[in-house]
Amino acid sequence: MERRRSLKMSRKQKIEEIDQKLMQTLKMCAAEKICPEEFRSLTRPLRMIHQKWRRRERINSIIFISLVVVVVAVLYQVEATAEFISAVGKIGMVKLVLPYWDWTTIHARDCLFQNPYREPGGITEEECEPLVNLSKVERVENLSQDAMTEDHLFIAVPVIVTDAMTDWRAVKDVNFSLEYISELYIDDPILSETSVCSVSGLDMASTLQGFFKKMHTLDNFQVHWGHCKLPAAKVLRQYYRRPYFLPGMVEADPKNFIIVGGRKDEETIPEYRGFDPANMQVTWVSQVKGQFKFKLLPDPVCEEKCEELEGTLNEGETLVYCNDFWYLQYSAGPIGISLAISSGGAWEDL
Repeated sequence: MERRRSLKMSRKQKIEEIDQKLMQTLKMCAAEKICPEEFRSLTRPLRMIHQKWRRRERINSIIFISLVVVVVAVLYQVEATAEFISAVGKIGMVKLVLPYWDWTTIHARDCLFQNPYREPGGITEEECEPLVNLSKVERVENLSQDAMTEDHLFIAVPVIVTDAMTDWRAVKDVNFSLEYISELYIDDPILSETSVCSVSGLDMASTLQGFFKKMHTLDNFQVHWGHCKLPAAKVLRQYYRRPYFLPGMVEADPKNFIIVGGRKDEETIPEYRGFDPANMQVTWVSQVKGQFKFKLLPDPVCEEKCEELEGTLNEGETLVYCNDFWYLQYSAGPIGISLAISSGGAWEDL
């Protein structure tokens, strides 16, 4: 009967009963002048019950947190809810965390912990030696994978390949213009629902869709954006192929980018805009329409010995450079629309 009664008791009633028994025990101990060791022995059953409840509470808390994490992880796979969760998370980090901990100091870091054995910029002055006498970017065709590996990738010498796009769908099958791209982002069910990343140059329009609406009214513009999510990147990948000259050791990066520029006024000289795709060792930029002027700025480790390289990327040409050694800046070419596709990859150091 006593056990049935205890099962029917609420949690609050159980706590009150334990408190009453504890108070009775304390009074009895004080009256009998019981020593601390005897008191611990008398209260051991109560302490065991308390530890059992605490353990049960911890287990329930772990289960609840795990369920929340699983639900958030599942919802994050859905585009609409992923954006909402990201927005709520950012607001929470700013309003709730930032007043007590300034996490902005580590937010912009590429690595949370610096490797003490890695040189600044990831390279050494000795590795800059093959680049010392470079004054321009050479143009080549029919470039073999062995030549690309030995003469360019391993020593970071940039190159322009003139015959890498002949079999691309963007070149031979469709008019891959800025108007075609803007319609693609409206009509394609994946691109129309996927947010872009690494956006730069939307100074006159807050969103990519806003840029497409205003692009015909802009005198000069230079914009690039990327597809960091695989479904969107696959859509763009239908319009190009992996460059034939990239050796098998280069693992293609899933991200890809579109670079566009427009110029109506010859008197206004557009500024150069930086292009820095993250987590790539090698980047290629293929000119689909028009021209881009470019600059390759050497890494700070090499800048005292190496020259800044300038050139023009013409329609049908592909610029290839190593990201650890060079930083790319581009500018719209002559009057008209300029358009390029870019991606890259990485390899394990041998």
